[in-house]
Amino acid sequence: MKVTQLRLAGQGAWPELSVDCFGPELNVFSGQPRTGKSTVAQLAAHLLYGKTESPWRGQSGQSTPLAEGAIEVASPQGAYLLRRHRDGSPQGRLSVASLGGPAVNSRTIRTLLSDVSPRLLAELFAVDFAQPPSASVLIAGEFAREFTLALNPEVEGTTPLTACPDQVAAASPQVDRRRVDELVHRRDATVRQIEEQMSGSRRVSGAIERDLHEVDAALAERRRQVEPLQAKLRAAEAKLAEIAATLRYFSLESAVRRGPGIDSDKQREAIERLDAEIARCRQTLSDLQSRDATVRRELAEVHPDGTADSADCLADQRATVGVFERLLDDLDAEVSQLARSHEPGRCVGCDSHTRLSPVVQMLRQQLYTLCGQVTEQERTVRRVQLNAEVRQLARAQTDLSEQLEHLLQRRQSLVHESQLAQRPVVMLPQAPADAHCQCHGHAAFVRDADAMLLARSDRTRREQTAHALRIEQERQRDELRAACDTLQQEIETLESRWQRLQRDRVQSTERSSLDELRRELERLEAEINRTLNRAVPTAATSPTAAPHRRTWKASDALAQLTDGQFVQIRMNREGRDATIIDREGRTLTLAQLNAAQQDQLYVALTLALVSSFTNRGVDLPLILDEPFLRQDGRGAAAMAGVLDEFARLGRQVIVFTENREALRRFESIGVVARDLDALRRQAPATVPMPTVAIPPAATAKTPAAADLRQADAGVATLRIVRETVGESKPKLRVASEWTQAEEEREVYFLTLGASIDDFPVLGNDTAKIFAGLGIHTVEHLLLAYSQFVADELKRPGISAQTVRLWQSHMSLMCFVPGVSLNDAQVLAANEVNSPEALVNADGRLVAVEIDKFLKSDRGRRFASLRERFTCERIAELQQLARSHRKRWQEARGKFTWLDRPTRPAVAESPQPAARREKSSQPATTPLPAKRVPREPLRFLLARSSPVVEAPSIGATAAEHLAKVGVRTVADLLNANPESTAEETGDPRITAAIVTRWQNEARLACRIPELRCSGAQLLVASGYTEPEQVAAANAA
Repeated sequence: MKVTQLRLAGQGAWPELSVDCFGPELNVFSGQPRTGKSTVAQLAAHLLYGKTESPWRGQSGQSTPLAEGAIEVASPQGAYLLRRHRDGSPQGRLSVASLGGPAVNSRTIRTLLSDVSPRLLAELFAVDFAQPPSASVLIAGEFAREFTLALNPEVEGTTPLTACPDQVAAASPQVDRRRVDELVHRRDATVRQIEEQMSGSRRVSGAIERDLHEVDAALAERRRQVEPLQAKLRAAEAKLAEIAATLRYFSLESAVRRGPGIDSDKQREAIERLDAEIARCRQTLSDLQSRDATVRRELAEVHPDGTADSADCLADQRATVGVFERLLDDLDAEVSQLARSHEPGRCVGCDSHTRLSPVVQMLRQQLYTLCGQVTEQERTVRRVQLNAEVRQLARAQTDLSEQLEHLLQRRQSLVHESQLAQRPVVMLPQAPADAHCQCHGHAAFVRDADAMLLARSDRTRREQTAHALRIEQERQRDELRAACDTLQQEIETLESRWQRLQRDRVQSTERSSLDELRRELERLEAEINRTLNRAVPTAATSPTAAPHRRTWKASDALAQLTDGQFVQIRMNREGRDATIIDREGRTLTLAQLNAAQQDQLYVALTLALVSSFTNRGVDLPLILDEPFLRQDGRGAAAMAGVLDEFARLGRQVIVFTENREALRRFESIGVVARDLDALRRQAPATVPMPTVAIPPAATAKTPAAADLRQADAGVATLRIVRETVGESKPKLRVASEWTQAEEEREVYFLTLGASIDDFPVLGNDTAKIFAGLGIHTVEHLLLAYSQFVADELKRPGISAQTVRLWQSHMSLMCFVPGVSLNDAQVLAANEVNSPEALVNADGRLVAVEIDKFLKSDRGRRFASLRERFTCERIAELQQLARSHRKRWQEARGKFTWLDRPTRPAVAESPQPAARREKSSQPATTPLPAKRVPREPLRFLLARSSPVVEAPSIGATAAEHLAKVGVRTVADLLNANPESTAEETGDPRITAAIVTRWQNEARLACRIPELRCSGAQLLVASGYTEPEQVAAANAA
């Protein structure tokens, strides 16, 4: 059985999901959180295997909503449609229908499931990894017994043997008593011989049985001894293989080296001498740099003012000397005038101070000038000296720098030569750079890979240690092998003795001399020999199994899933739990595995068990919901590859996941992952042509059936049945469940070209009466003036309002798929009188109003149809009307009854003859000209508008709402505020905010010419319903 199609009905803010093509192998469905993956998986598991939602999801608050849906499956018996309906119960109602195959009966489901228990299949073929699955359920307890019985059903009964020939009833001659007595004596003697022989055989058999008990006990003891030895041997071999792999790294690394061999001691001494010389050179260079800094600092301080550098420096000095000379001459003259005779009483030099002071001042001035010139000359000389010393220091530093560079190059050459002699050919990777490296496994490889042993500093010591460990492990392995061989030889000896004792036990009865007993014993011996020599029976392969499919072993699958970490699943005897053997030979219990390893073990066991079922001919889809939930990147990629390999053998596997690593792996191996959110957003490429359901003309008392008119012969027929609902008016209902398969189309209960007799509002004479008015089809009545039709009919109780009511009913039935006459009557009674009104109506309010209507006296006769007018059903009708809105918009311009007022009906027509003449005209006569309708008021916001056009909702808020499925205004109005606010994940979007958005959008959709700002003001003022606005006081 293969799944071919899936349909999931829309619910709340989520639109309908349709998957039209399932592959026969691996099918992957992806999506972000809260996109309905678990809902689709639960629907498939419920429909295929009857698996309801796990109690764990309900307790943890992760329950998926119950949604209506259908799955189409293909089997060797034919195609079938499995559907789930919501009927108010927690699990819904399931139904099955045939799609061109044999009729459905009580054995259909059992046949599809190959007569295997649904409870067993639900546990094995539908796995939800949200609750960590337990592998112990699959290998112990009731499940293991049921699986064994389902895999080998022929073991359940036995067939009794019959060895007596038939007896013929015939008259026998007279009996010879002597002969009889002789035969009796011979029989008695034979019996005594048999008893003696059997007694001796019993004694021999008892001794053999005691020996057998001893041999069995010895065998059990040897087997218990050999099991831990074999485990130790496997561990030793694994350790030896690990050591060999390490030594292999070292041997590969040392196979080729760069550079010639060197003397490490001499090279170390040379490097030390070079280091000492380099240190001295650096110290000298440091001293020179310090002296150079000092000289340059002094040179900066000894800075002349520029006078010494001028060309007039010597001329100024010469002029100063001339001034000195004149001043000295004046001083000599003044001094000579001081020469006087030494006469007593005469004052000598009374004015000498006045006369000599200028001369002295000028001398002092010139002296200081000369001092400054001398100082400048000294600075110049000192600067020349310092510049010369700076040049010498620079040359010395350059020479020392060159010498230091030469020494460093020599040292680097020696070090590189030493490194090159020890460096392997295979280069070692560096640690990843966080800002540049994009590799996923780079850091893990550098940290954990065995090849990185070559990068450690203690390489030589580790290599020597590895060689020593290898020798020690080889010695231990040889000892364990010898011990295991010894025990194995003892076990073989004991088994040979056991076989010999069994043969002696069988042959102890071969000494019988009676032919009858010999034949019986030969038969028993042959039976015993056949039993003893027969090989252990294996499960027969089903003739329907595919010969090219190999049987999967759980140990092989687990090794693939864990990258060789676990190599064997061991099913222990004597009631003990299963154990896992890792690649080092260690034995682990199931409780020692972490959550990811538990999932890997469960997947490995599931694939092995499903493979066994497939080889028996039980080919069913495997459904896995989030199998990568607890896996890391490598584990998810490995599991994705294993699932693809498993499915490539013709097994259908359906996987639901959001793991990016798994999706990347699926993409790399060529598996297309379909996005559920994208599938929901896909719009139909073309508008399907309507398929019309035309009921036959029949009375209300006698139900009648009619075949559905089809656009092509490939569409299955649908039966429409007319029945009475409480009163004399008819009701249309679907006799069988309508399936929305790909080749089927929407059902219209009326069409524009249908005969007016298909709308029997006037009973059996409907067509005849309307033909008198020139109305032959439904379109004619829709185009007609309601007042004109009412006047022409001249029937009591039929007014223009009644005719417009008929036209409303017909418009809903002609332009909205799935609307029957009863649906149209109930909708029109609650002011939904056209497809446009149905699109613009508030589904929640309409459902409330219909519920009130059904409880009233006028609507009590429709009370049995209450389940057809739930909020979900109204939303479905609105979606259908919206998808076919274009047809209505193209046709509505011809219908004048949409806006034509009603004038009072005329009691008696003044021109009956003229009217009769007019009514006798053929149907092709054009109808009266219609009035030009006035332009209706505009609704500035429609339910089909994008949610970003709603009041108070910007682009950012619209993006958050789109992530949870709210893309149109209708989705916003139908959404639950609490759950929507929680699913957006934005703390700014609360339930109160969503409620305010809904109130504003509802007012904008239901009040004409109301802009977004007006809706915001009304809601802020406390007006949340149009009725409140209408009842408000304008003053």
